[in-house]
Amino acid sequence: MSTVTRTPLWRGRLLPACLVLLGLNAVAFLAYTVPRGVQERTLTARAVSVRRDAEAARRLVSDLRRHAETIRGNSNDSERFYREVTQTRRLALLATLEDIEEMASAPGLKPGRRTFKPQEMKGTPLTRVVVLLPLKGTYGQLVGFLERVERSPRLLTVDRVSIARGRADRADEANLTVEMSAYFKAEGDSGGG
Repeated sequence: MSTVTRTPLWRGRLLPACLVLLGLNAVAFLAYTVPRGVQERTLTARAVSVRRDAEAARRLVSDLRRHAETIRGNSNDSERFYREVTQTRRLALLATLEDIEEMASAPGLKPGRRTFKPQEMKGTPLTRVVVLLPLKGTYGQLVGFLERVERSPRLLTVDRVSIARGRADRADEANLTVEMSAYFKAEGDSGGG
């Protein structure tokens, strides 16, 4: 008699079906979790990048605000300067020339005949008056004059100083020519910047 061994039902039919089902579950699990994990890593990297870009944008906005505040402040200062500091040439030229001569005479310089020439300054509501002032005196007197010009409430600049030797018997004295600029509000300007 031959004995036929029968494979139990669970091993013959259920085990392969369970293995197939387990394999399908594993494939479904991997198909769902791997792309999701990659997507999460991608989103995390993008979030870091977006945060970095947002911080850079905040810094840029902050810099632009500071720049705008500086421009507003400069604009206000310019308007105040043109309104309060500068005067028209017609009103202040003679007084300015007299002040320059007084500043030169105070330390002992001897002023000669001054000349001046007005020039309109393009792009600004100012007129520049170039003043040539010949002087006789010492280096120390010239320094005293330049200090007075620096402290003057008037808008003056010293553009050039030329020194020529004076008389042979007065070695400490020289002939000086000082070129200065005085600035005035342009005649047609109403005071705004």
